[in-house]
Amino acid sequence: MNSSGIRTLDYLNPLSPYQNDASHRAMGSLIANGIQTHMFERAVARATQRSISTYQMLGNAMRTLPQWDVPFPNSPLGAQLQQVANVISARDGLGLRRQVFFVSIGGFDTHDDQLLLQPALLGGLTQALNAFYFATVQMGIANQVTAFTASDFGRSLSTNAEIQQYAGT
Repeated sequence: MNSSGIRTLDYLNPLSPYQNDASHRAMGSLIANGIQTHMFERAVARATQRSISTYQMLGNAMRTLPQWDVPFPNSPLGAQLQQVANVISARDGLGLRRQVFFVSIGGFDTHDDQLLLQPALLGGLTQALNAFYFATVQMGIANQVTAFTASDFGRSLSTNAEIQQYAGT
């Protein structure tokens, strides 16, 4: 799944150009129970079967998406957090009690442009997290959801162009 939604498996998509008898036979032989002789083949078949089952279950659970009271920003992070909110809203249909999601954005390696770029970056983060928070409020689970932010950069507070800032300092 990405920020646009559930990725379609060509094997299951009736509109796919790969939807033909030969591809069905090939996929069927990859995932058919009991015909694989090698342990690795059986493991791949089981993983593929689980993937198809999860794909179908997630697709069914997310057929009806909520209308959020607070719109998500039109940004990569906003789209990712909206998909997270959509999956959380489908949690009962998925039979999930505890979920962990990972979303990410870049652009924070600003170097000498920190004073210029960081306010917009943090503003975008704020807008996306705000929309996500209000989606959890709308679902009645705001006190059951934790959002955590982290960075792989250790930065000093100084923005002096004379002082070089390196990741990890």
